[in-house]
Amino acid sequence: MTARDNLKRLRLFFWVVAVIGVGQAVGAFIAAQSADDAPSAGVQLAVAVGVGLVGASTVAARARFVRRPWRTDSASAVAIDYSMRLVVQVILALGAANIAYAGAILSGAPWIVMIGLVFFVVPLVPVVPSARNMSKVQAELDARGCRFDLAESLRATDSV
Repeated sequence: MTARDNLKRLRLFFWVVAVIGVGQAVGAFIAAQSADDAPSAGVQLAVAVGVGLVGASTVAARARFVRRPWRTDSASAVAIDYSMRLVVQVILALGAANIAYAGAILSGAPWIVMIGLVFFVVPLVPVVPSARNMSKVQAELDARGCRFDLAESLRATDSV
């Protein structure tokens, strides 16, 4: 890839992490099913509630993070800000999912993996670096008075 393939790099990053997250879910589900002695339903419920709280806190952190004002003073600033927002949101989603996967394995309750998948997949849908989602981000940038095109900024910026 050349230095001008930043949009392709972000898309590749996103899809690699998405595949890894789903692969981890499959592995955690299999590992949790093969647990010899599953704890009581109360322990499993406590783990599920803990996983839900962690997931909810990552959703809240994501919501707070995306409300930050955009840096729109240059094309490079727009590209870096978009890239940072994407990476942080993906990391938050994967972190919540990994907590759920670990909880499922430790508690021997494969159904907890499904909670992790919800906290992984649902937050990723609005940040897929697709043309549709990027046009929504561009509309937000335009509403804030940004004079730079997001896709062009990502393609033209060497520092992303």
